[in-house]
Amino acid sequence: MMIDDEVEAVARAIARARHPASPENPTPVPETVSEHHRDLARLTIATLARHRAAKAESSDKLGPGEMEHPAADRHDMD
Repeated sequence: MMIDDEVEAVARAIARARHPASPENPTPVPETVSEHHRDLARLTIATLARHRAAKAESSDKLGPGEMEHPAADRHDMD
């Protein structure tokens, strides 16, 4: 479940990222948060939630003492 405060916080960050401060303009341009920014924020939050749920589910399947190692990180695969 997404909280409106989280959506707004992420949407503001997305809006600010579109007009960052620069040496020529040390103060970032205040960007109005649009519905597009909020949609991107909802998508971002939902993607992270799915990623965390999948990660938690895969770690629940591991036995005691087992660790998840992606194939690229394994040194015994020469």
